Amino acid sequence: MKLNDAKEAAESAKTEERLKTSRFMKLFVDKVLGTNGTISFDDRVKLESDIRSLGDQALVKQWDLFVASKDSDSAQKNAVTLMSLLSSKMI
Repeated sequence: MKLNDAKEAAESAKTEERLKTSRFMKLFVDKVLGTNGTISFDDRVKLESDIRSLGDQALVKQWDLFVASKDSDSAQKNAVTLMSLLSSKMI
């Protein structure tokens, strides 16, 4: 019985992780990719907080690269890489 409880707990944790990841991805798409203007300070703080709360250092590192992008080409490449990492985390 304990083995089943442990499996259920692990599956529940994985589902919660996927939900948090998908929520961040939606926020990123809506607030970053879906805008033509400047991203508000509040939105930037929310995105930063949410990516760090995922607890995945690879995602945080890629986020930092995206934020530090010097031009639109590097920002686009870093955004694509971030989206790829997020997608992989949900699979």
